Parts: sequence; structure tokens; C-alpha cells
Amino acid sequence: MLKRLTLTVILLISSFNLYAQKLINLDKIAIPNSLALLPPPPAIDSIAFMNDKAISQLSFLTNNKNTKRYAQAKIDTGYTVEEIAENFSESFGQQISKQTAPIIYDLIDLISEVASKSGSYAKKDYMRIRPFVFFDKSTCNPAAEEELRVNGSYPSGHTTEGWAVALLLAEINPAKQQQILKKGYEYGQSRIICGAHWPSDVQAGYLLGSVVFSALNANDDFRALINQAKKELKTN
Repeated sequence: MLKRLTLTVILLISSFNLYAQKLINLDKIAIPNSLALLPPPPAIDSIAFMNDKAISQLSFLTNNKNTKRYAQAKIDTGYTVEEIAENFSESFGQQISKQTAPIIYDLIDLISEVASKSGSYAKKDYMRIRPFVFFDKSTCNPAAEEELRVNGSYPSGHTTEGWAVALLLAEINPAKQQQILKKGYEYGQSRIICGAHWPSDVQAGYLLGSVVFSALNANDDFRALINQAKKELKTN
């Protein structure tokens, strides 16, 4: 019995080490530079910014806060890996957590980190004012406002990460592609409803999220992890 238990432990450790060796070293990945890739955000005296204001006034300032959509927008403010994984679980068709789907969970963590770093270049350079600051109104998540005030609005980090995650999960589970991509799109739109981002921030986030996924998808180690994730999906 003891020998059998020892053998089981050794096999588990060996399996973990094989998996750990395949995790990607971010230092070896060329992070897409959002400042070089994206056009500048709309100037404050431009027609594009007038459009941003008009949509934000409709979606943010006059939005009914007692709707299911607003409640979902509040949930979508969640930004940790745990919250993102939980948020996408329904559209993915199964629970995603560190315990139930460790490879898929770690891929979400990986792509979120790359997306965040990618967006930081333009955010720091432009330091665009956010709608809730511009209009002097509160967001869906007042507790996060202090941090948001000193973090540039362009591009939307939530949208970049959410759309990159959506593309990732749709690749892993193509049978749920429509539901997953719909969730990814709505995740970005929630930032407009909450007043955290302008529409042009969100559009830039969708674009950058696609670039991030494309860059990672060209990496052989990332593709290997995708294949492992597909096998994990079949076993759950």
C-alpha cells in the first residue's frame, strides 16, 4: 500500500514538473507595444470626441441603474484572474477555476498579464481622462475610482484583457465560440456603461486584445498549452 502511494505521489510530481516546464517565460515574448500600434485617442476638440461624449452621456449618465445590464456591468468590473475566470465560465460551458481547470486558468492568467503590459505603454503616455472624472460622476465601482483616476483611460485595459481571454477560450472550446465572443464583447461595453472608459477606449481595447492573442498564438509553447487545454476540456 505504501509503495503504491509513493508511486502515485512520484507520478503526480512528475506530471506537474512536465507541465510547469511548458509554462511560458514572459521575458521571451515580444509584448505588443500599444503606443506604437494604436492611433492616438481622439483630441478633445475633435468630432470623434464629440461622439465619445454623446455615447457616454446616453450609456453612462442617463443609464437606468436598476437593470440587469447595469448589474452585469458591475460584475464585469472584477479584474482578478479568479473573477475573470468565473465571469467567463457560463459562456465557456463549464466552471473555470484553479481547481477544476488549472491549465485553462493559467492560460487566462498568462494572456491577462501580457494584455495588461501591452496596454500600459499607451496608457502611461497619453494619460487620457476617464468619463467619470470628466463628468464628475461615480462609476459602477466607486471603490476602484482612486486607482482609476491615476491610470490612463486609453486603451481600455479591461477590454483588452477581456477580448484576449474571449479569443483564447473560443480557441479552446470552438463549440461555444459564439457565446464566448458575445461575452467578450459585452465585457468591453460594460466599461462604457460604468463610465470607466470612452467608446474609443473600448474599440482600441478590442483591437489590442486581438493583437495580443495573435502575438501569443505565434509562440510554439503557447500553442502547446492550448492543445493541453483542449485535452483538459475533454476530460472535465
